[in-house]
Amino acid sequence: MVQLSGPGNSTASQISSRHQRLLIHVGLQTAVAIALHKIPEGLIIFLSRQASPKLGISVAASLFFHNLPEGLMLALPLFLATRQRHMAFLVASLMGAVPPALGAALGMLVIGRDERRGGQETRLSGIFGFTFGITAGMMCMVALNGMLPTARIYDRSGNVVAWCFALGVAAMLFANTTLH
Repeated sequence: MVQLSGPGNSTASQISSRHQRLLIHVGLQTAVAIALHKIPEGLIIFLSRQASPKLGISVAASLFFHNLPEGLMLALPLFLATRQRHMAFLVASLMGAVPPALGAALGMLVIGRDERRGGQETRLSGIFGFTFGITAGMMCMVALNGMLPTARIYDRSGNVVAWCFALGVAAMLFANTTLH
């Protein structure tokens, strides 16, 4: 568990300052991981739109709802650290909008050109494997080293965090088994 106060006597302002730095660190770490996670989302929207306009709209809509909790995950630590709603909202909005646009642009540049030449499947497999592997590793490290320890600060017993973590894993297992 992350401790806010170290050995010796710490004043409330020192603890508050350390807590604020921790929240900013977690918020920025989450922002970077989510931004990198959203680049493949933009690529997926581009590819699904290439396959079918109807599929592209469906994928974009589902990712929109998927991104709502991510925005909250990103904005909440920044808001708690700075108490500036507009700044937290602006950072979350920029991190939510810009990376998918970059992913779609990347898809247009790399895959769109490859599609005209034919034989894009091998190239796509490499791009997806590389991008998703790195993204998954980054998101796991942010969750394990930043988000869970920070959540434990607000839940000293750890019961709420543990149950919600288990509920999140169970929800994903259920979704993966019923949708495949």
